Amino acid sequence: MEGNFTVISNEDAVLFNKLKKAYKQICLLTVNHDILNDKAVVYPNKLGPVLEKVDPEWFEHSCL
Repeated sequence: MEGNFTVISNEDAVLFNKLKKAYKQICLLTVNHDILNDKAVVYPNKLGPVLEKVDPEWFEHSCL
């Protein structure tokens, strides 16, 4: 067998797929942003549900 490959656990594969889907959704939210005082914004009520699909406790793990 040629080339590099990595075997990941099922748990990591599930997390990867959730992160990949969330990334795509966040990209769409960013492109379809709202405007506040001439600045592009994505409000928490739109971003939160996307992040919660990856980890419902995402806010406790952020900014560590």
